[in-house]
Amino acid sequence: MKQNRILQFVITYGVIILAFLYLKDSLLNAMIKEYESVFVMEDAKNEKITQRTNRVAEGIKVGTHYGDISCDSIKLYAPLYYGDSEKILDKGVGTYTGYGVPGQNMSILTGAHDSTYFQSLEKIKKGDVICVETYWGTYYYKVKEFKVADVLDEQAYEKEEKEVLIMYTCYPFHEETTERNQRFYVYAERIEIPDED
Repeated sequence: MKQNRILQFVITYGVIILAFLYLKDSLLNAMIKEYESVFVMEDAKNEKITQRTNRVAEGIKVGTHYGDISCDSIKLYAPLYYGDSEKILDKGVGTYTGYGVPGQNMSILTGAHDSTYFQSLEKIKKGDVICVETYWGTYYYKVKEFKVADVLDEQAYEKEEKEVLIMYTCYPFHEETTERNQRFYVYAERIEIPDED
């Protein structure tokens, strides 16, 4: 009688354990499939957004005011134009045409005069957040580094395989000499939404 109860106990709990293991595997497989489908959908969504941004960017003409650039921590607020002529730099920040625009997942090279629109760049710090509002979306970038480089140093504005906002201006700041042979560069990587402090 005691052996029957032990056998019944072992069989009952054995069945429960087998059922648990089966359900665990089924549940785990279902969770993995759901997880993978979310990422596939997210990748497809991001690809669609990039394609739409590329179509918009292809239609931007040189001289177009396509957005605004700002950084609250240094009180930077400026109009953003496509192109880099002196006429454009007199009106705001210029975006170089051989580079990307926000949302294209490529490097964006912007420049402005240190006596006007990029005057406050000398106060920038690592971790500052830069906001670029365009007519096709709002994009945020976190400052990762800044440096001074020679005007002829092409590595200072090399294109990267990810979306990086590169901002530069003449250096030293506020020097009134006619020709300065250095530039101040700020590098900021794209982030989704800035943390609220």
